[in-house]
Amino acid sequence: MSATKKGADGKPECTEVWHFNADGTGRVESGEERIDKTWRTEQKEEGTWLFTRSMASNGAPDCLGKTRDPASFPRNPSGVLLIFFNNGYAILCQPTYSRGPDGTLTPTHMFSEENCWGRLAPLEPLAHP
Repeated sequence: MSATKKGADGKPECTEVWHFNADGTGRVESGEERIDKTWRTEQKEEGTWLFTRSMASNGAPDCLGKTRDPASFPRNPSGVLLIFFNNGYAILCQPTYSRGPDGTLTPTHMFSEENCWGRLAPLEPLAHP
């Protein structure tokens, strides 16, 4: 996952490696931090959601240099909308909504850098000798 926000050098502000296991567990490698997670996807009106829950952290600095207290885990689940592209990539976004005359909220399916914070790309396969 590479952050949408760019640093002064024009490169993503942060890059992480996300591992998804078939049993719904996974791990995020962010800088020196390692976070064990659970994950699931769900189809909703606005598209495919990825819900994750951070279960444990080693407390080391993440890719932005921030640390989290291992005692603050597990955390509450959180979700992001996945928008897939034909090349196998996806972006992670919070959906935007418009309010109708009756007050109901409807997904707009309009996204911008402000509500999309990262891009997921498949890892390149490891070369075998």
